[in-house]
Amino acid sequence: MVHTLYRQGYSIRAIARMTGLDRRTVSKRLKEDKLLPRKPRVYKSKLDPYKEYIKKRIAQGLPDKIPSTVIYREITAKGYEGKIRILQAFMSGLYKEHMSVKEEEVVRFETDPGEQAQADWTVIRREEGRIPFMPLR
Repeated sequence: MVHTLYRQGYSIRAIARMTGLDRRTVSKRLKEDKLLPRKPRVYKSKLDPYKEYIKKRIAQGLPDKIPSTVIYREITAKGYEGKIRILQAFMSGLYKEHMSVKEEEVVRFETDPGEQAQADWTVIRREEGRIPFMPLR
């Protein structure tokens, strides 16, 4: 962006004002031949030492879900000092991976007119009381 603005004829001071960067930063970026992409920051989580254990426990419990409180209790006994919310966020991602099985598609069932009727059932609540309602199609 800095290179583009400079090629368009803007001064270093003007570019600094427009981008919110310091003048020296703008100058430094203009001296660089290539635009260097920034490296993504890698954050360490308090949960990192326990992730393999959690993955094993979840795999053992499949297809049922193990409550996060149970795993939280287990890893706290092993020395985990983080909050349960960190664990819940990690576990929800794991369950989404494991539970990504597609549900069966619903196939529409149609018949010729007059052969079959379809009905829905509901109760309409009014001041007079409940009115059972069954529309036919």
